[in-house]
Amino acid sequence: MLACNRGCRPIADILLNDGWHGQAYSDARASRLNTMLAYVFWHLPAPTAKLTDYERLLIEFHKTLAAHAPAGFRSSQAFRISNAPWIAAGAPAFEDWYLLDNSAALDAINDAAISGPRKAPHDLVASLAASGAAGLYRLKSGDLEAMRHARHATWFSKPAITYDAFYNQLRPITNAAGAAFWMRQMVLSAAPEFCLRTPEKPQLPPNVTALHCPIEGIYAS
Repeated sequence: MLACNRGCRPIADILLNDGWHGQAYSDARASRLNTMLAYVFWHLPAPTAKLTDYERLLIEFHKTLAAHAPAGFRSSQAFRISNAPWIAAGAPAFEDWYLLDNSAALDAINDAAISGPRKAPHDLVASLAASGAAGLYRLKSGDLEAMRHARHATWFSKPAITYDAFYNQLRPITNAAGAAFWMRQMVLSAAPEFCLRTPEKPQLPPNVTALHCPIEGIYAS
């Protein structure tokens, strides 16, 4: 085991709080969060599928993915969602978030989802699905814990101002406790450019036209 010096303080405490060691740890963590991507997948069951079966099989797939995680995979979350016009014209649907280290992990999870021990649970739930849509987002601020406790998804695009001015305008909201702020990557999404996940419904600036989608978590690894 590693030796415990400095009065036997925990090594994590030393790294977090002592001079440049703590700053280096914080910088490394911030850098890792700044590269985090989310592959977001919206889907709904076919009219002939039983909703409880569909949801159970969806959760089984997420659990199997967590137990046999591909390279670069961090975790996944699944939600019930409504009022999202890009899937089922806003009718109740499901929303999966697959959280990844970086863009290199996209190939890995794309192949892994339909291979190995993940293939059977994936194919089972996919066989009951009617349609789907997807997007790619990068975390701008917040963390995974905020995602777990979110009950509201607010989707919006930038108004006719610069990005720097827009971010400054949003900062009191996006930096608030319990918020997770995501930005679409390379216009790869059926949904708007930004997504704010929060435990309470936020009040955005008057120059921002937003779409509010209530969400209910059903799984988080």
